[in-house]
Amino acid sequence: MARNKTDQLLEPSIAAVEVIRAQFPALKRSEAGRPVAYFDGPGGTQAPQSVVDAVADYLLHHNANAHWSYPTSVETDAALDAARQALADLWMGMDRAMDRALLSTWAAS
Repeated sequence: MARNKTDQLLEPSIAAVEVIRAQFPALKRSEAGRPVAYFDGPGGTQAPQSVVDAVADYLLHHNANAHWSYPTSVETDAALDAARQALADLWMGMDRAMDRALLSTWAAS
């Protein structure tokens, strides 16, 4: 279970399958009248619409090499910093059992 900034346990929230599926455009497909399911491997995975939108926005409006003085490079640096901070916040909010599980999974790959 995750903890908040005051170190209190947070109750996990569980979304309905339909709510989760609705976020993934590829899962709106059907074959022979039945909804599809993707069992993706390491070569790729399905992306939720919010990720597709964020990547498209970056590529269309901010795409640049990092660490240059161009405005788009400064924006790229800011996006990278924000992503690193979000990951740090996520990591620090995890309980230690989840921490160890992720580390052992990543170390094995």
